[in-house]
Amino acid sequence: MEIVNQTMLLHPGSKFVLGNHDERFWHAVSGILRPDEQAAWLEDFGGWQTVEAYCGGQRPSMQEFAALIQEFYDHHVEMLQAAVDKVETTNFCFVHAGVRPGIKLADQNPYDLRWIRDGFIGFSGELEKTVVHGHTITDSELPEVHGNRIAIDTGSYRTGRISSAVFVDDELTGFICAEKINGNPVIHRFDARMEEQNRNVAKVTAD
Repeated sequence: MEIVNQTMLLHPGSKFVLGNHDERFWHAVSGILRPDEQAAWLEDFGGWQTVEAYCGGQRPSMQEFAALIQEFYDHHVEMLQAAVDKVETTNFCFVHAGVRPGIKLADQNPYDLRWIRDGFIGFSGELEKTVVHGHTITDSELPEVHGNRIAIDTGSYRTGRISSAVFVDDELTGFICAEKINGNPVIHRFDARMEEQNRNVAKVTAD
């Protein structure tokens, strides 16, 4: 979250598209979740890992965790509050999970934008715009370009690979994937057809 926040500060006008995990975290620290929803977030949606990341490996009570966020990371909450459901350009619609086919982009349910899989991933028909999304890990665990969508969830929690799509003048120009191989950070660059252009091993030095 801090990296995202700092990146947005460096690039004024950037938009943070809210995802399902982001929303659950926001609602958890805001006290909105019901007890059963809070338990599900902690146990099944990476909640405890999130708490530990903020708290140096400790697991305080949710009240203590929420107080810590409000005191030291209120800018993270502000970023979540300012997040958007989707971003549209002339050619693309950027969302977290996907869209509901047959419904205009302007009328999409925010829940679908953050959670949808069934009805979207397998849909091969025409959409209003090409949808750029994550949420569902691709079969190849690499970015994939389909006829009506561009999928960039490469399963970072299990593959260690995080990916992004690159757009210039509202056209897809390629992808960047970062991961660790044998303990070394490696950056892969692909063109828009997912043909690898180069691979760089990042050098990390310590003072």
